[in-house]
Amino acid sequence: MSRSRSNTPIVGMTTADSDNAFKQAEYRRERRVVKVRLELDEEALPIKESVGQ
Repeated sequence: MSRSRSNTPIVGMTTADSDNAFKQAEYRRERRVVKVRLELDEEALPIKESVGQ
């Protein structure tokens, strides 16, 4: 087995910013809305598109 594959560094080729922080904030906001509605015993949970943005 050749050694070139294990010695080849694999790096990203993009310069785009990550969406990770935005996604974390959106999911946190969604979980909070669902938690509050469940505590208030509301039947209708929010539609995913209406929570964020």
